[in-house]
Amino acid sequence: MQSVLASKKRYVGISYETIDQKQGKFDAKGIETVRRDTCFIVSKILQHSLKLLFQTKDITRVRLYVQSECEKILTNHFNLPDFIFAKEYRGKTNYHPSAPVPALRIAMQRAKTNPLAEPNQGERVPYLIGYNAESPNANLIDCVWTLDNVLKLKSQFKLHSMYYIKKQILPALDRCLALIGVNVFKWIDDLSNDINLNDQQQGQISEGNFQKKRCILCSQLTNTPLCNECREEEDLAEIMIISENKANKLERQHANLQRLCLACSDRIDGWFQCSTIDCPIRFRVHKMTQLMQNAQETRMFIYNEC
Repeated sequence: MQSVLASKKRYVGISYETIDQKQGKFDAKGIETVRRDTCFIVSKILQHSLKLLFQTKDITRVRLYVQSECEKILTNHFNLPDFIFAKEYRGKTNYHPSAPVPALRIAMQRAKTNPLAEPNQGERVPYLIGYNAESPNANLIDCVWTLDNVLKLKSQFKLHSMYYIKKQILPALDRCLALIGVNVFKWIDDLSNDINLNDQQQGQISEGNFQKKRCILCSQLTNTPLCNECREEEDLAEIMIISENKANKLERQHANLQRLCLACSDRIDGWFQCSTIDCPIRFRVHKMTQLMQNAQETRMFIYNEC
């Protein structure tokens, strides 16, 4: 058996019940992989990291995996539902009226428009943490977004990447890996040298921090859809074909998802506004819209270059 004992009633390990057993049974108690008060991305990264550590005993592989996942978050390549918090609402009489609790803030906002929309006591209230464009130094409570606002104001919402990384993912890893002398917070500092996130490390997220993209050919991080090396070495006509095919593929996928939404609503023509926030297709439409817009911008950039 291999295990990590974080504290009382907090442990994780892989157990082998027979000598011939090749795949161990992963078991965790009291840590973020089994707790419900965090988002899925924290549980996912922590569990995969611990499995890598138990199976390979190579901390370098764990570091590369964590840096890879953090890079995806910082460059907007992620699945939005993985970042949803769902905290229990205890009823407005059980909070101080000015308590900075996201569930209470959302409940009060709902009650203002419709008293019957207030969550029931014990109900879990979902929300996301996004970048506050009006005040970069805003308190956490002012960065809370409800799911309907995220989907309604999709062009204005930007995930607060560094909050999820430095306040959720890395602390959860540190509680387990610090026991073997690993400083996981240095991993994001090493990654920031490649992505240039000095402002984000100080908690001041600026619009320019979200402009990093990947080259359409070599996938290298760059400020434009096409890096300087590929612009000099590759044929622009071939690049144009690649960008056109990519944009067309995403446009077809976006149209297919919209047809699913229309079929679900029993409407075959016209425009409609979906009111559900629990449908995974709606989040896929949100993500596909972003990818399609990025591909269209890349296509226009290549046309202008040619």
